Amino acid sequence: MDGGGRPLCFLLARLEALFVSEFEARLAAAGYGDLSLAHSANVLRFLQNDGLRPGQLVEMACVTKQAVSQQVAYLQRCGYVTVAPDVHDSRARHVQLTARGRDAQQVASQLFAEIEQDWAHSLGTSRYGDLRTSLETALPHLTDRAANHQRA
Repeated sequence: MDGGGRPLCFLLARLEALFVSEFEARLAAAGYGDLSLAHSANVLRFLQNDGLRPGQLVEMACVTKQAVSQQVAYLQRCGYVTVAPDVHDSRARHVQLTARGRDAQQVASQLFAEIEQDWAHSLGTSRYGDLRTSLETALPHLTDRAANHQRA
């Protein structure tokens, strides 16, 4: 099935590495060199005005509780989020963006869009659209397949 080409896992990993590198370079140039794509993708993008509990971030980001806890602690130390007891459940914590966090969230969102536009321009809009459609189609099918294998 590979036709002598590179393994699919290599291609996907390489594209991810290129995206991460480009995103983090642009983020640093925008004055947010202390942030990574992981902070943006796993925490910042999900927080809105009301904030969220860490458990909600875990579900939304599809990463481990430990990963979210470490990222939230780092973002708190750097002044991007505040963490306080949840007003509805004092056992739970509540994560909210600070003004700096809202600014970073806006910049990160803009950078995601810019990089996608640049990639679309480089590949051509038709090829980029085909790539995106293929990935969007594959993700739920392969996610379901993986879940079925785990249950078996």
